[in-house]
Amino acid sequence: MKNTMKKVSILVALVFVTAALLIPVSAEVKTTAGETVTVTLKFNAVYGIDGQLDFSNKALFSTVDISYDPVLDGSINDAGKVYLFGSEQVDLKLIVTATVSESAKPGDKCVVSFAGQSSDRDGHMTDTSVSETVVIESANPDSGDMALSAIAVVIAAVGASAVIAASKTVSDKRR
Repeated sequence: MKNTMKKVSILVALVFVTAALLIPVSAEVKTTAGETVTVTLKFNAVYGIDGQLDFSNKALFSTVDISYDPVLDGSINDAGKVYLFGSEQVDLKLIVTATVSESAKPGDKCVVSFAGQSSDRDGHMTDTSVSETVVIESANPDSGDMALSAIAVVIAAVGASAVIAASKTVSDKRR
């Protein structure tokens, strides 16, 4: 019984550590000055979208290219007006590929967003909005994400230790 409790405790500890390592630290798209970045805005199970693609800080980019997948009828104009439609339900992606300006500084941000409506098979329109944030990091990041990951591992280890201590207490009481 004692051996089984140790094995269970070790297994629980491993689960905690694995879970801590798999937790995403950030949902932001991170890049550096001069790099090319891709932002993908996703629309699941739609027949089309109609709305506006906006950038909170478009000056952050020296070039911007907008495409979509799969190919649909309609267009995206230079002002960001999006009108895309098809005869079948699709998982649509608006893909923004941009080159970050060389003058971009760490901490600069740009929110790439779509606000408008999506349509279903019967043409019913539903309000929808999607956004992603591009964040500029220094060329030599200070390992902030690594520090957060390390904190998550420490928290997991403390949790695992508590489980081990609790199982030991239960084991000792059974003697």
